[in-house]
Amino acid sequence: MNKQGIVLTKTTNRFQRRRELRRRHERWMRETEEFYQMHHYLKDFCPGDLNNPTYARFFFACCSLLAYRKPNMSEKYFRQAGFESISMMDVKGAQCYLLANEKTAIIVFRGTEPKQKSDIWADIKAWKRQSETKGSVHAGFKGEVDKLWNGIQTFIRDNKDKELFITGHSLGGAMSTIAASRVRDQNHLKAVFTYGAPRAGNKTWSDHQRFTHQRIQNNNDAVCQTPPMLLGYRHYYPATYINYYGNIRKLTRWQKLKDMWRGRWRALKKFQLFDGIYDHNMDKYCSKLHKLWEKDAYVYRSEVSAWKKGTKE
Repeated sequence: MNKQGIVLTKTTNRFQRRRELRRRHERWMRETEEFYQMHHYLKDFCPGDLNNPTYARFFFACCSLLAYRKPNMSEKYFRQAGFESISMMDVKGAQCYLLANEKTAIIVFRGTEPKQKSDIWADIKAWKRQSETKGSVHAGFKGEVDKLWNGIQTFIRDNKDKELFITGHSLGGAMSTIAASRVRDQNHLKAVFTYGAPRAGNKTWSDHQRFTHQRIQNNNDAVCQTPPMLLGYRHYYPATYINYYGNIRKLTRWQKLKDMWRGRWRALKKFQLFDGIYDHNMDKYCSKLHKLWEKDAYVYRSEVSAWKKGTKE
């Protein structure tokens, strides 16, 4: 190799090293930013009143978010929330956390991970299969629940004297509804909280369900509109809708359509072309629900302070 070729090789290697260092730095910056965003609301992820709907929505959103995180980080925050028993099930790519303390048992299903082939395949298998109860459900979602069901049954049996909650985001939300439909003692099942969940079954299956369900949708979350109704899929329960401004409102169909277009228009002005995917982000759910809980807690504290002040006078 001549001298010119050696110089060119050295220069190329130098550029490749710089590019790799830049990539690492950008990845580190993203992870750091994500950590501080999470810390803002996860600091308030602690034992609380799950009968308070505002706090419960935030609490189970945090549970669903932590299902995606590294096990050591998730376990740290689950212990902060007061859970003594924490175990993660992983069967052929399907994952869930099983959490328990003296009064409460929670099943947290993990949603779709883009790098998990089994998750992508589960989403794609949109044909129907006979459910374990009545009607038909999404074949891919059912298959993921089937992988974990033996362990889940044991967990439910071991915690039959506790209030049971089931939660999940995206694919995890669909798995939550299918798992809830299989719980034999519906009195044991306190509630199901899902975030950005797709439709899981047909009309016959949906009409048969009786469990309490908080199905939360963030503005234009596109996953909530899948699989399409043309394929015979239906949601079991009306959505608890978070509008563009981050408030939970009961809207008419026209008002909801108007609010969704407001979100899309503002996203286009920011050059966010895929607003439906952006709104599906679990961090957005946690952040908005945390703000609502903070507002609710502030009003409550103000009322208590005013009451105390009045009694003193």
